[in-house]
Order: sequence, then structure tokens, then C-alpha cells
Amino acid sequence: GHEAGHSEAQAGLVGAGGERGARWDVPVGAACAVIQDMLTLKYGMQLDEADFMTKARARCDPGDRAYPMRLAAALNSEPALRIKDIANDRLLQLEFKVTNLTSFTELRSYVRRSPGTACAVASVAEAATRRPQVVAVYREAYGETASLVAKARPAASAAAA
Repeated sequence: GHEAGHSEAQAGLVGAGGERGARWDVPVGAACAVIQDMLTLKYGMQLDEADFMTKARARCDPGDRAYPMRLAAALNSEPALRIKDIANDRLLQLEFKVTNLTSFTELRSYVRRSPGTACAVASVAEAATRRPQVVAVYREAYGETASLVAKARPAASAAAA
């Protein structure tokens, strides 16, 4: 099934597996995209992505990064997660509250509430390999209610990992 969620920063975290190497940072990058969009939409703020990635890596074993539900649990572990804002003016404390969605219909309904904004992280099967890929979901596909538009992206600092 599909899983998606939101947090106090209204970020969605969920997921499935991946491979070693740069792919391990794709779920973290997808989560970061959702967090960035939700913070911008709701609070007009942006995180320092490098600070987020460094702290996410430190809190979560590489194997758990491939499972954003585990990533969310690691990010929520004590001490509280504090990330610098992009201007380095504030330290933001993040806590993620995850909601599991068990069907595509539920995910589509959730995404329709914030079209064009990365609002959920989901696990999808890659067409060619059928391997799970963790993506940030943005919107429903134009003219096609059976598809959603999403991006899989490693975070900018993934190459440094």
C-alpha cells in the first residue's frame, strides 16, 4: 500500500526500500523537498538543506534512510531535531506526525489539498525495474486522475555523503 503523512511543519514522510550509495539520500532529499515546500507555504521559511542533510544522516542508519517511516522515527528521536533556517537567523525545531495512507485514492485526495506543492512522500515502483523509489508528490497529473506527479531527487549535498 501507499503511505504518506504530514507533520507540525506539515511535511509528509513515508516509504520503502532503495539501494546503497547516492540512492540512500533520495528518501532524505524527497523528505527535504516536502519539508521545504510546507515550511514556505505555511510559514514563509526555508531550511538550510545542508544542515538538514547532515543532521538526518547523523540520526538515521543508511538502511533506515530507504524507509522514510523509519527516517521520520529517527528524526523525531531525542534530542529534538533543530535545523538552521536558510538565512542562518533562526533555529527551527521540527517534529513529524505521520499519517499512513493505504491506497492511491487516499494519497490523491491528500495531494489535491495542496496542488503544486510537495506535500507527501510516497513509495512507488520504478516502471523498468519494479524497485521501490521514494518520491516527493506534488500534484495530480493534468487531465489524468489515475496519475500523480512526483520527483525523486537526492539532496544537493548527497554527493558529499
